[in-house]
Amino acid sequence: MLNAIIIGSLIEVFTIPLFGYISDIVGRRPLYFAGAIFTILFAFPLFWLFDTKNALVIGATVAVAISFGHGLMFGLLSTYLPELFGTKVRYTGASLGFQVAAAIGGGLSPVIRPR
Repeated sequence: MLNAIIIGSLIEVFTIPLFGYISDIVGRRPLYFAGAIFTILFAFPLFWLFDTKNALVIGATVAVAISFGHGLMFGLLSTYLPELFGTKVRYTGASLGFQVAAAIGGGLSPVIRPR
């Protein structure tokens, strides 16, 4: 699994700038939503492909998930998020929105535990 993540991350080094370039042509919003939709739709096939227990299939699955799911959204985030706000509140709006979402998503997960 670690090798699959390393290979996926190496591929992502090239896909992040590629998606950034494509977003300059197509637009950031449609491409960002395409990455979010891909991530949602790829969730079940991801685990189905993990069930094959084939190392090559799992490695390719992780590489695709990292490159297209994470890379597509992460590559656009640094330009898409500030574009949502006017120049007077750009820094505050982008930072506050990002940090509050990170606190809710990552900060509350250790507190909320199943019984």
